[in-house]
Amino acid sequence: MTRALPEMITPEQFALETGWSERRHEGQAPHLQGADPMKKPRKPPKALDAIVDKVLAYRPKPKTKPARKRQRARRKLEKA
Repeated sequence: MTRALPEMITPEQFALETGWSERRHEGQAPHLQGADPMKKPRKPPKALDAIVDKVLAYRPKPKTKPARKRQRARRKLEKA
């Protein structure tokens, strides 16, 4: 009775299957990695811009009496 030998795989196949690589320490230092200064930055989607504009435009309602009075005066000037 003979035993079947396990199928041999190449180091490249092993690296692909396991995510392991001997070159994991090569490359730039961590503080140098990130955005490439030579690449043009991508614009965010229009939907995200709309959300950001809405969030940044938020102003809480005035709570104190003088603040409410200033708001009424400002509205009165805008109408005129």
